[in-house]
Amino acid sequence: MDIRQRAALGESLSGLGIIDAHAHLGPLPGIPRFGDPSAQGLVRVMDQAGISKCLCSALLAVGPDFETGNDMVEQAMREFPDRILGMCVVDPNHPEAIVPELEKRMGRGFVGVKIHPYNHRWYANHDRYRILYEYANAQGLIVKSHTYNDGSFGNAVCNPVLFDELAGRYPKATFILGHAGGAPWGHEESIAVARKRENVYLEVCSTLAFTSYWLKKIIAGIGDERVFYGSDMPVYDPRAALGIVLFADIPDASKERILGLNVKRLLSRRTRR
Repeated sequence: MDIRQRAALGESLSGLGIIDAHAHLGPLPGIPRFGDPSAQGLVRVMDQAGISKCLCSALLAVGPDFETGNDMVEQAMREFPDRILGMCVVDPNHPEAIVPELEKRMGRGFVGVKIHPYNHRWYANHDRYRILYEYANAQGLIVKSHTYNDGSFGNAVCNPVLFDELAGRYPKATFILGHAGGAPWGHEESIAVARKRENVYLEVCSTLAFTSYWLKKIIAGIGDERVFYGSDMPVYDPRAALGIVLFADIPDASKERILGLNVKRLLSRRTRR
């Protein structure tokens, strides 16, 4: 019985080792959510959906208070070890705090860095991020960024094309393009950047544009070894994006890579450094 059939029958998917590469703790005023944004709420939904782990940053951290948000994630990591994997958020509005925050959090078990150019209002390739990228390159860190291009002026700060230059300049860092560009224009650009840069990965977080059509197009463009499942929970229900992968017309081996093996391999490579 293949993965699609098992999912259709409602069988447990826990054996797949699913890793959600895009999750948040909340809340943050003004951000809608489908359910309980606490660590307990996240894990409860993960258990229901068969998700084993998630890469998690705090909505507060990608908003106005990175330090308090990172504290929230660190506490969640202590409560749910090996289920909630912390992504340390740094804020270019406080460049002097970037390296101290990274050294503190990475030393306490965080697995990567999260930036949100749209919320923090600086272009992803602005000099205010330079200290982060230099540190990430020296340490071989994973840097995940919110990316989006729907043609609007506001999203220009997180356009996927900005990461072409960055990935080339900092080849020892790994860049994950969150939402894989978020909209059809952004998806196309993300594919082009990842095709050119081997240290760029695409995370297909739930967006209004994302469908199995785009999943297949991404795989056709860059293969299935640099693609991650993500959900954006608790902003969205993780089962929505999960269903797109589970029922896509792609081989089971590709689904297994996208749902967890690719993230596991990347994290393992980081641990061996």
